[in-house]
This record gives sequence, C-alpha cells and structure tokens, in this order.
Amino acid sequence: MKFGKLAKRNDRHYRTLQIKDYLPALAAPPTATGNLARTYKEFGVTSPASILPMDDNDTLGCCTIAALAHFATTARAFVGRQLVPTAAQVRSLYFQLTGGADSGLDMLTVCKHIRQNSWLGEAPILAFAEVDITNEVLLKQCISLFGPLYVGFQVQVNCIQEFDAGGPWTAGPLTQDGHCVNLVDYEPGSLKAETWGSVIEATWGWQKVCVDEAYVLLPAEAATPGYIPGLNTAQLLADLKAVTA
Repeated sequence: MKFGKLAKRNDRHYRTLQIKDYLPALAAPPTATGNLARTYKEFGVTSPASILPMDDNDTLGCCTIAALAHFATTARAFVGRQLVPTAAQVRSLYFQLTGGADSGLDMLTVCKHIRQNSWLGEAPILAFAEVDITNEVLLKQCISLFGPLYVGFQVQVNCIQEFDAGGPWTAGPLTQDGHCVNLVDYEPGSLKAETWGSVIEATWGWQKVCVDEAYVLLPAEAATPGYIPGLNTAQLLADLKAVTA
C-alpha cells in the first residue's frame, strides 16, 4: 500500500466554505449509519473489492484520487446509479494534477479541480465544504446526511500493520506520511474507513489524533432546495458565488 496525501493546504484567501455554517439547528445524529450497506445493496455485492478497488494505490501515491473514485461510487449508489471509475481514469487524473510526477497531491487542489471540471465520468460538483474535525457530533451529522466524507490523516506508525491485521486503526505516534480515505460509516465507538480495496474500522481516538482535514463534497443536485434535508442551500449558493467571483 502507498500513501500520498500532501500536507493540508489552506486557501490563502480563506475562501473555503465551512459546512457548519449551512447546517443550523440539526437534530442529534443517529447512533449508527448504513451507507456502506446501501452501496453494497445497489451493486448486489457483499464486500468492497469489486466496487472499491485498489486503483493503483499499491504502486502510486494516488490516494487522493483513488478515494475520490470510491467517493463517486458510494455517492452515486445512493441515487440508484452504478459507477465504478477505472484505474486508468484514476491514473490519468492523478498525473494530470501532478504534472506527470508520482508526487502525491494535497486535498484542496483536488477539491478545487472537481468543482471546476468534470472528473472520473462525473460532472463538476456544486461545492465542497470543510468539516470541523474537532466536532464529533458534526462529523456524525455529516456522514449521516451526506454519506462518505473525503478525509485526510497523518499516518500513525502502525497503520499498515493494523490494516493487514483487519483493524482497527488506533491512535499512535505520527509519521511524516499522509493518506486520504473516505469515512463511510460510524457506529457507537468506531468509524469505518474505506481504502486500499477494503474497509477498516477506526477508533474515535484515532480520528482525534490522526485526522487533519475532512470535506463534504456536494453533488450538482444539491443546488435543489430540500435535496439534502437541513442544508441551507440558498445561503450556500450565495456564499459560493461570493468566493468564486
């Protein structure tokens, strides 16, 4: 397995939308979610390997794009569409954004690209918005409302060993590496992260120590008021217009 998430990059103009500004007065999140089960049901499978594959992330530091491909698969399954981007599409977008080098990518660059351009067979997203990673309730609300979160973390020393053992990921001393995954579900006491053709449980202690950025990726359909319950679409669109003018 390879890593490849570069250090978190903040927009120098401070234009990144914050999802908490558009989710006022939400009810308490459910105790658990079933996003992965919904995805499996749509495809008629019982495991992730065929629909959430490795996508060359065992030989390339393309985790930001592999995670993006898997996000698309899961998010589109929610609206009854079967979409599995190919490894060739992942490689193509990865090298397009790196300029041809296997250098890894920062997540903000990827988010900005897919807001402005088509990607992996998908139309540009409406917007992306950062999630406050220190707010466990908000993280749960976002996974419940939006499905998979596009998440980056600083790699703990036993990351590969814990993955090979079937998990869970736990907090530990951090290395200089970064990795990008989707947080697809949560349960009391744990999260489920999707990466490297598999799904691994992770503790909330891991999230607090290791996760350093998280984004909601809003599809074009989110422009329709009421498409996502609780989302203040009108304010989001107004703010999006202001920051992209």
